[in-house]
Amino acid sequence: MKKFIIPLLIILTVSACTSKDKIFKDTNVITLVNNYEFKRVDEPIIISKIQLGELIGEIPDAKIPVLKDESGKILASQVDDLDKDGQWDELFFVTEFEPHDSCDILIEFVDTSEIPDYIIRTNIRFAKVPEETGNEYIELTGATRLKSTETEISSKEFQMEGPAWENDKVGFRNYFDARNGIDIFGKRVPEMALDNVGISKSYHEMQEWGMDILKVGNSLGAGALALFENGTLYRLGASSEGKYELVTEGPLRSIFKLYFKDWQIGDNKYDLIQEISIMAGCYYFESKIILSGIAEEKTLVTGIVNKYSDSLIVEDFNSEYISIATHCKQAELDKYLGMGILFNKASFIDTGSAPDEGEGIVETYYAKLKIRNNEQK
Repeated sequence: MKKFIIPLLIILTVSACTSKDKIFKDTNVITLVNNYEFKRVDEPIIISKIQLGELIGEIPDAKIPVLKDESGKILASQVDDLDKDGQWDELFFVTEFEPHDSCDILIEFVDTSEIPDYIIRTNIRFAKVPEETGNEYIELTGATRLKSTETEISSKEFQMEGPAWENDKVGFRNYFDARNGIDIFGKRVPEMALDNVGISKSYHEMQEWGMDILKVGNSLGAGALALFENGTLYRLGASSEGKYELVTEGPLRSIFKLYFKDWQIGDNKYDLIQEISIMAGCYYFESKIILSGIAEEKTLVTGIVNKYSDSLIVEDFNSEYISIATHCKQAELDKYLGMGILFNKASFIDTGSAPDEGEGIVETYYAKLKIRNNEQK
């Protein structure tokens, strides 16, 4: 029986043990430890293929890892080819911990034909509206962003006006045009629903699965991006050439990228890549940003709509993270909704608010973040 110490997430540590049940004999086992005094449910775990190989030795060619717990029960997992070279790069799974709990994970390797069927808990849906009524919507793995700012145009081109992503808790969508806002779908069911949303019934009305719950307008919605320069907010997407790329779509994690080329700000043009991922069991999505073409440090902005909110909550958690948030009756049907953005404290400059009306970005609380050339945020 082999056991290994591996660094996973900042909230987890992994330690070695010297004895365990016979079920793990002649197998590869990792031990995960929760050092905190609270329970962790659907805790995401990422292990790179390189890291796994360093721990257990050579990984069999054309084999896929399958995980089991100490009782031999199969745990849902997936492997993702992030660089599209035909070889998987990361192993991803979620697990559960009681306070100060630990668990052993058995790793076996199987042929692709032997991979178990796992419950689907994440989904990306981006589809083109058919030219003729009654024809099937065409799912897209790549697309070019529209230059318009009108719902009437984007809704005729794309189902839900652009790419949408969901898990078993919540859903989101991006206006795939010059607005580039992000909207929220409130879900009433854990099953994946967005493949059929917006085809026959309006998602602005309550359905069995849920509905669109946020009024975005010309705000940044739920975490869209901008640049702050010389006292002005410049919306990402308004002047750039935009592309969409599906990276991976799995039962526990799905990822896509948004590319923005020649983002015009004054006399300068920049390129930006935004990678969006959603994981099972979470009420949020993660966003990674790389800005290139800048000669000096710039001020990146991300924010949340404040159409029905009159106060911003700034929470300083520790030396690493800080957040902005709101909580009020700001969802459709006059319901309470909490929204927030968590980011690295070292990047944080300060907060601001866009005007309630006018040209450009309005009705938004935002955070200003330092960003350097080709530095990931």
